Amino acid sequence: MAALCTALIPFSGSFAGLLATQAVNGVAQGLYLPLLLGLAIKNIRPSERATAMGFYQSVYAIGMFAGPYLAGWLNAGGGLKAGFAFGAAIAVAAAVIALPGTKGGTR
Repeated sequence: MAALCTALIPFSGSFAGLLATQAVNGVAQGLYLPLLLGLAIKNIRPSERATAMGFYQSVYAIGMFAGPYLAGWLNAGGGLKAGFAFGAAIAVAAAVIALPGTKGGTR
């Protein structure tokens, strides 16, 4: 849903359309972010989970810097649509990477 909403932003056509994409995206993030946080430590021993979450936050921080940097670079060359397409592609890639972790039992 996040990928779809991000891809639709440049085509929203109005402020109301933009609000709709953001509202749906907010609900989607409320559903998947806790899932991903849980998956990040699913197979980690309880005594090492704080370290695993620290690593998760470090990788997240790299993305928080690199994502806008790359989007700005793409926007400069291809306009805003290129940046939103990049964001949507990253969301699809993240979903594909996370999907195998959602199957199976928990420890």
